[in-house]
Amino acid sequence: GMNQYGKGKDTPVDSILHCDKEGSERVETWNYRSIIGKLNYIANNTRPDISMAVHQCAKYCSNPKAIHELAVKRIVRYLLATKDKGLILKPTTTMTLDMFVDADFAGMWHKEFANLRDNVLSRTGFVITFCGCPISWCSKLQTEIALSTTESEYIALSTATRDLLPLRRILEDITSSS
Repeated sequence: GMNQYGKGKDTPVDSILHCDKEGSERVETWNYRSIIGKLNYIANNTRPDISMAVHQCAKYCSNPKAIHELAVKRIVRYLLATKDKGLILKPTTTMTLDMFVDADFAGMWHKEFANLRDNVLSRTGFVITFCGCPISWCSKLQTEIALSTTESEYIALSTATRDLLPLRRILEDITSSS
């Protein structure tokens, strides 16, 4: 019953999560790690719109605090509010493989946590479409520290291309054998 927690939300996240070592302890009895696993399954299979929010919450599975619990509740409220919404896929007749990439340069940086490495990492986000329909998507922190917006964009492009090339080869094999 997440219905007991109030009205739905129109976005899965409202701010960047940070560790909260001195923060309040969780008050709910549900298994945080289990809920994150379920949300991750949903994000990876049918709801790419919650990927970034779930990834943020997953970082704190070992010691979630009250703010992390609230973030998970917000994601679930968003899912409840948008359960009748969805992507309308309108495939095109041209067999095109397209990739859309973006990066958020040091998007988690906060002066209070400036000494933590993870807070200066940029985030890569991409979606690969075939015939206008998404077939692969990702939202994850970059493994290297980018020193500029341009560098974070190149890292994101490289990451996305690693997923694109095998898909392109498969498509070439399919179309050449026809």
